[in-house]
Amino acid sequence: MGTFVYSILKCFIFVITCNMSRKFQQIYVQKIHVVKERAPNKILWGKIIFFCSCVVSVIILYYFSIYSTHFFLKDFLIGFFCGIAVFFINYSFSNLKSVLKSEETISNNSISSFSALDSLYSSLLVKICLIILLASLEEYIFRSFILSFLNVHFSLVTSIILSAIIFYVIHINSKAFELIFMGAVFAVLTLHTDNMLPAIIAHSSNNLFVYFMRKK
Repeated sequence: MGTFVYSILKCFIFVITCNMSRKFQQIYVQKIHVVKERAPNKILWGKIIFFCSCVVSVIILYYFSIYSTHFFLKDFLIGFFCGIAVFFINYSFSNLKSVLKSEETISNNSISSFSALDSLYSSLLVKICLIILLASLEEYIFRSFILSFLNVHFSLVTSIILSAIIFYVIHINSKAFELIFMGAVFAVLTLHTDNMLPAIIAHSSNNLFVYFMRKK
């Protein structure tokens, strides 16, 4: 019982820490916007530091990852097509909600992280690289560490559900079904293949579809 409570407490602390980290990122982006308006020349270093921090974070998490990351064409294709499937399922669900509640669809919805990319970076290639890097970063955190930790203390199904809920809590917004569904699919991909690549590809392809759809 004590181990169970301790495990729940560690998960809770991790969620709070991640939320604080996201708040810090939001504040950072806001400060970048202020600097951009007042001193445009200083924004370059901020963009370089942000990009390099994403690269370094992914490399560190890759090195300490519980699950390996190997390139197999089969796993790559599984991840890619799962990412497309997740996008269209979530897109259809968002359209259904827009019909029932008169809300905007995903293509018109303002997504702060993508909006920040648009305002900070002009190069499309850099934006695509950052979308893939950030998706990889989230996958290493949520699937390699959180999912593997939960899988030690809980059953397989419970671990998948809890990791998906934590994935939603960290991203907390109105898209509960979409995020929990995404988290569950990416968790199943990781556990089924014992490889981080499919979930990273699925997450990246989904985010790229979302980004380009909202540009229309």
